[in-house]
Amino acid sequence: MSKADRVLGSLPHFYRAGEPGKLLGRVVRDLAGPVEDADTHLFRIQRAHRIGVAEQPVDVVRLAALLGLTPFHFEDLAGEPTGMRLAMMRDRVQRIARLRLGGLGTPDGILEIAAIFLGARIAGPVRRVDPDGFSRRATVDFPHRPDRPRAEITLHENPLRRQSVPAAERWPGRSWTVGNDAVGAATPLFSIEGVGDRTVLPSIFCPATRTTVHFHGIVPDGRTLLIDAAGGARIGPHAVDDWLVVSTGGLAGFAVCDDDRYTVDDEYAARPFDGDLDELSLPPVRRRHAVPGIPPGRTDWYFKVADGVCDAARFDYAVFGTPPEPVGVFDDEPGFDAGVYAYPASAVAGMAWDGAVPCAFKLLLPAPASAGESGRVAAVLPAFKPAGVRAYVDTERDAWVLGSSVIRAPDAGDGEGVDHSAARPRSPAADRYIS
Repeated sequence: MSKADRVLGSLPHFYRAGEPGKLLGRVVRDLAGPVEDADTHLFRIQRAHRIGVAEQPVDVVRLAALLGLTPFHFEDLAGEPTGMRLAMMRDRVQRIARLRLGGLGTPDGILEIAAIFLGARIAGPVRRVDPDGFSRRATVDFPHRPDRPRAEITLHENPLRRQSVPAAERWPGRSWTVGNDAVGAATPLFSIEGVGDRTVLPSIFCPATRTTVHFHGIVPDGRTLLIDAAGGARIGPHAVDDWLVVSTGGLAGFAVCDDDRYTVDDEYAARPFDGDLDELSLPPVRRRHAVPGIPPGRTDWYFKVADGVCDAARFDYAVFGTPPEPVGVFDDEPGFDAGVYAYPASAVAGMAWDGAVPCAFKLLLPAPASAGESGRVAAVLPAFKPAGVRAYVDTERDAWVLGSSVIRAPDAGDGEGVDHSAARPRSPAADRYIS
């Protein structure tokens, strides 16, 4: 009932104010018109100031400004039908408002922000993927897109970055410096390639941690000895863990008197490995050694091979003197002081390690996510994460197949799918890496 009708209805009946043509009714209606208009405007103004009933997208954006949101945070919804667009905008603002009460910069908050700007909703609790709690995963569904299946969003704190000291020729006593920017120790991969017959009983020593990785044998020429915690010690497909020695304690030339502990060795094969890979067989049970980690900061690592010491080293497993390459000869040209005593390296050695990037996380969006989705989430994250924390946004990749799989006939002898495979397994930890 309009205001004019309510006024006319309150007059005594004998006025007959409601009958058509009565001047009283016309006067009341003319007077009530501006009041009706003002009341309508007031009603719409009130709705425009309430997020749950706002009728125009611009009103939602203005209300969202109280939370620090701008029109940019709603650009992805511009192509939606008006009704759905309004519903999604209201839902986005309300969810962010609730999230602010719980904390924006938490891992669970980051997952919620990603779900909000994907137009998704987290279904069920957030799961912890690893025992240390550095990785979390949330299953999301898309209520506004029923045709899109459920997917997952993963967050990895302190993601890994592969770092390395490139393999280079090494001489006994030479060192290289490793810089570990992570807050904790990093697990290294040692690489030692044999050079001629000079890579005999090679070892790598870190004075800072008093730890030594020693191979009790010969690395054949051109073959590479790899040592890490996951794969153990191996030369090509051959496991050589039985000849790996990891020791802790002082080392001649670096130890401090009355300050260093005695060296403690692992058990290892008493007979050195002679380098004959053809006679080597894989043991049924492999012994794994705890490979020493790289401490945070900068540390020096020294390379060494066996020295020939009378009654202290096996004759066949020691490197005696230098080969005949030196060009400086006493009392001959060039002069002694100008002589260059160059001789081949004892090995080609290097290191690689996976350093955890501190104060950072990697966010994996569900696949297939469009470039717009990942780019938009990356663009909005700075407003919702702690200052100083770096965020890397990527897309979840297929767990087993990259590219196009090829099914070939069983008698195919060459070509794609035979010379190389388009399908390959992926390391479970690969998602934690950033470039």
